[in-house]
Amino acid sequence: MTDKEYIITADYIIGVLRAMIDGSPLPEKPSDVSYGMIYNLSKHHSLASTVYYYIEEEVKKNAAPAIVSAWQKERDVDFVKNLKQTDEFRRITELFTDEKISFLPLKGFLMKALYPRPELRTMADMDIFVSEEHIERAINLLLDRGYVCEHEIDDEGVHEALAKPPFINVELHRHLYQGSDFSFSDAKPKEDNPYWYLMEDSDFFAFILRHSKKHYTHGGCGIRAVLDIFLYKRKNPELVSSEDFINKLKENDLYEFYVTISALADKWFLGKEPQTDISELEIYTVTGGTYGTLANSMGFGMKEQGRFRYVFGRIFPSPKLIMQRYKWAKKCPLLVPIGYIVRIVQSIFNGRVKSHVVAVSKAEKTRKRK
Repeated sequence: MTDKEYIITADYIIGVLRAMIDGSPLPEKPSDVSYGMIYNLSKHHSLASTVYYYIEEEVKKNAAPAIVSAWQKERDVDFVKNLKQTDEFRRITELFTDEKISFLPLKGFLMKALYPRPELRTMADMDIFVSEEHIERAINLLLDRGYVCEHEIDDEGVHEALAKPPFINVELHRHLYQGSDFSFSDAKPKEDNPYWYLMEDSDFFAFILRHSKKHYTHGGCGIRAVLDIFLYKRKNPELVSSEDFINKLKENDLYEFYVTISALADKWFLGKEPQTDISELEIYTVTGGTYGTLANSMGFGMKEQGRFRYVFGRIFPSPKLIMQRYKWAKKCPLLVPIGYIVRIVQSIFNGRVKSHVVAVSKAEKTRKRK
């Protein structure tokens, strides 16, 4: 789609979400926006089921049968996934409680409470923070329940991913994020469960902002993340207006992002015109989707670091990443230079080089157009 098509399609989707938020009438679909465009873009932002819930009758009457079928399937899968995830989450919390393992749920599951129906807030993973002393036991307990390690510990050493196909993915966090010193002493247990911990509202919202900022700098955080932030702000007006919270964001280098994304959220869901031009931010967010695009990620990286420095870093990442990717390089660090050569050769044959060249070209064209 062109930038114009992205924006007019996103405007319609945002209008549907605004109706969800405040009960206002559904927007009229522009004549130059097809239901196929709405379906594809809402799916790109992990909002296909949310949008379909409110415009189902219109879609059934007016959309092509193939689009209706695909959308209904998406909705049905998300509905079943929510049931399975909810049931498995309950089983995990009971298991950890029985085994006296302290745990703290993160992100998606807690955001579901902000939506009219829990299945309207989909999620890919269940994120759970577990203390360093208990995490290996927690991993083994899930392996005993039929989980498999999806991959080794992530590049930042933050979490380990486990999966039970087709619907269940769990990320057990050793840390909230890279460099975090957050511990259970910074949280409080639920009144009815001494092992189930909850963050303070200010810490939780700061964590959500940090996670969204990470996605933003890697290619886009998407409409759903902006909606999450808007809904959380609306639920906690006293928190977001407090001086202590603002100072916490400034101390953690989150304040500028918070102000920027809040301006976008207010424009979309309140119709409040921002004081500065955020059209570039809108395009970046709308095209990026939930997890961002390679072109957006590269465009952001080149803007922040400079073209040469960014591209060089993509070709030659840190030795730590090479050692994490190749076990033989980890066992013998002297082999790291060979790891770089192997990585480049593999990238040529698996198509990564071609996709990166295309993404760089697209990012450059977008930058020049702006």
